Amino acid sequence: MTRTSKLGAPLATVKTPLSGNEAMSKFNNFPTTELGKISTAYAAARKGLEALVTDIGKGTQKGSKVDTTFIKYFGAVEKESLKYLVDACKAMSAKIASLTFKVYYDANYAHGNAEMLSYTSRDVLRGLNTATVSDIQSWETAQINTGGSRMTIGPSCFTNPMWAQDAQCIIETLLHELSHHAAGTVDDTNGGACYGIEGVNRLKAQGSDRAVRNAENVGFFCMAWVGRIN
Repeated sequence: MTRTSKLGAPLATVKTPLSGNEAMSKFNNFPTTELGKISTAYAAARKGLEALVTDIGKGTQKGSKVDTTFIKYFGAVEKESLKYLVDACKAMSAKIASLTFKVYYDANYAHGNAEMLSYTSRDVLRGLNTATVSDIQSWETAQINTGGSRMTIGPSCFTNPMWAQDAQCIIETLLHELSHHAAGTVDDTNGGACYGIEGVNRLKAQGSDRAVRNAENVGFFCMAWVGRIN
């Protein structure tokens, strides 16, 4: 379903979308129109993650932007949950900037907006991934050595707006899928919805230890650092 963005977030200057050989190597099989959109979304997501990591470096103390945004999307701050999220965001920023990160368009993909391989060690009863971010990175090494990190985008992704706050959009889709691969997040459907603001709020109510492992919560959190664009 197409979502519309809420107004009020600051406008952002987004890096010029990739073009030429750089775009050709990172984005594969995209029709011309969708290539422009995914390139713009990639630049916005990458810039947002860079800003987020910068803010993390300034501190996560009570009252900081990281702290207040954590509470909004994950609930009460728990030490281990915050550590996982910090590690996850750093890993996502490094991954999206890496040469091994590639995005493929599949016109026949009909299982949602997108997918990306997630390296997980699950607590099946609770729907959680119990692996640390460092575990994920070490497990990924073998896959990188045999072909790189691949994200698949389907046509339904482009029925969403480019940017939206607290709703699905093209940029949030990239961040959501990236969190699966770089940090091992899951789509925690154990007990109810895990997508959209409904899913985010449901997981938040379960406690931050579960919420930080749900990809949609992480995607929405990261979007707080992506200024509004059209």
